[in-house]
Amino acid sequence: MDEKERAAKNLEKAEHKIRILEDMIEHTTRNLYLANMELEHRSGEKLFQSKQLLEKASRELSDYKLALDASAIVSIVGVDGKTEYVNALFCSLSGFTQAEILGQDQRMVNSGFHDKDFFKIMFENIRLGKRWRCEIKNKTKDGHFYWLDMNIIPFNNKYGKPERYISISFDITEKKQRENELERQNRELQQFVYIASHDLQEPVRTIDGFARLLNTNYGLTMDEVGKKSLSFIADATTRLSMLIKGLLDYGRLGRNAERKPTDLNVVLDHVCEDLGALINDSQAEIIRSNLPEMNGFETELHLLFQNLITNAIKFRKKDSKPVIQITSRKEVGFWHFQVKDNGIGIDPAFHKKIFQIFQKLHSNTAYEGSGIGLAHCQKIVELHDGLIWVESELGKGSTFHFTLSI
Repeated sequence: MDEKERAAKNLEKAEHKIRILEDMIEHTTRNLYLANMELEHRSGEKLFQSKQLLEKASRELSDYKLALDASAIVSIVGVDGKTEYVNALFCSLSGFTQAEILGQDQRMVNSGFHDKDFFKIMFENIRLGKRWRCEIKNKTKDGHFYWLDMNIIPFNNKYGKPERYISISFDITEKKQRENELERQNRELQQFVYIASHDLQEPVRTIDGFARLLNTNYGLTMDEVGKKSLSFIADATTRLSMLIKGLLDYGRLGRNAERKPTDLNVVLDHVCEDLGALINDSQAEIIRSNLPEMNGFETELHLLFQNLITNAIKFRKKDSKPVIQITSRKEVGFWHFQVKDNGIGIDPAFHKKIFQIFQKLHSNTAYEGSGIGLAHCQKIVELHDGLIWVESELGKGSTFHFTLSI
């Protein structure tokens, strides 16, 4: 084979390899194109999904902001103390416009009510990146005062240092006004108790003393009308003394007392000891379950069980032995107690009336008493953030329920 033929064959082989290479390039290019199209499609889907998630989060954030702005007083303050944001409720309550507040120190609403230590403790905590909650008295632009339940939440950086603070507050002015009114009424009640303990008891003792003197010196010469009149005076002064004592005891409940761990089994033991003569005379049977230990006012809890047991024995059926069952069970946030008896029962029409002070359903000739015992019980239960009520029907006994917070 001559040189020319060899060259032709080599050229043919080369062209064949070139065509194979071109086919490979075309195939690879087509695959790359398809892969790129697939990548663009997937990227588009991911971008679309990300955009949808972003829009959803933005809508939710906007909804949360609307809800927060509609119900709370909101402000944002920088670490330099300058106000960066306030919402409409802040402006409405304080009387300042946003233009007057933004960039300013919020001492412009300081009422002067709180001392330096109040703010010192606040700033020491929030500068450490800790949340702070307090009740604070502020002043409006025109000089009126208002109270806030304020929560300050620091926005911390990755090092735990605050970058700014958001304050979320609620207007509690009416609540504070009610508390102040209650304090005023309590002061008036204490003053009345003082008057009752001194000014009322003295004339009662005087009347009782003169009645006894008359009976001693002139009892033998009096006719039946005179003797009966002196007897009425004696009974009336005795009852008035009981009412005054009951009122004094009612006013003293919970005063200067502190909650402490109290074993109610021990309390009930002491109650039964104190009522030993009454229990024995009436042959009362007291059936009791194991009672809890809880934080409470021990003296007041003693009086609570004493009043309920005394009532159960007092209002027993004739010719019937009193049976009193005392049980308890734990529920969410409180203990639920029951004191059940087999006595004369109470008409449902009077279930609420019996807890009112000086309310009696029976005459003194039928059942002695001042009509204040169950009012004591209600006040004691309320001191423990609880409720008291009765389930009863005439002739079918009574079950007194009461709750005491844990």
